Amino acid sequence: MVNKLLLLCDYQNDILVSLSPVERERIVGNTQRLLHGARTAGIPVIFVGVCFRSGYPEVNMNNKMYQSIKNANVLLDGTIGAQFEEALQPQPNEPVVVKKRVGAHFNTELPLLLKAHGTEEVIISGVSTSGVVLSTVRYLADSDFLITVVQDCCADRDQEVHNMLCQRVFTRQANVVNVDSVLPHLIQ
Repeated sequence: MVNKLLLLCDYQNDILVSLSPVERERIVGNTQRLLHGARTAGIPVIFVGVCFRSGYPEVNMNNKMYQSIKNANVLLDGTIGAQFEEALQPQPNEPVVVKKRVGAHFNTELPLLLKAHGTEEVIISGVSTSGVVLSTVRYLADSDFLITVVQDCCADRDQEVHNMLCQRVFTRQANVVNVDSVLPHLIQ
C-alpha cells in the first residue's frame, strides 16, 4: 500500500475572493468532499497558506507578484483574509505550512513533513492552478513523489490556463483526476 497524503493549498479568504461566487462555491464544495474522504480514510492532511507580517518585511522590491500583494494590503497574518475558508479548516492534528512564496516547499517545513509521514504519493489541490499548484507539482515531481492533481478542486483566474495546465502540463508528471474519481482511490 502506498503512503498517501493530501495537500490543500491556499484556500484562504483573500485568495478565494478572486473567484466568482459560483466558482468559489463549486471549488469549496468539491474540496470539502475531498477533505472528508481523506479524513475518513485516515490519510494525513497538510494545509498550506501564505501570509506576511505587518509591513511585509518578507517582500523584496524585485518580486513583482508580491509587491502587488503588499500594495493591496492582503494576506496579513492574523487577518480574516489570511484565514482559511470557513468550510476548509484544519483539525488540531493537521499541520499548517506557512509560506512566503508561491511554492509550498520553498523555505518551508513541507519537505520535512512529507518525509516524516513516509509519503510516497501526494494528492494536491489548491488555488491557484498556475501558482501554488504548478510550483508545488514541479517540486514534487523533481523529488520523485507520485502525484495526483484533483483538477476540480483547483481554480485559476484564467480558466484557459487552468485547462491547459491540467490537460497538457500536469499529465506529464501527475495523474490528473476529478474528485469523484479520486474518492474511491483514497481507501486503497
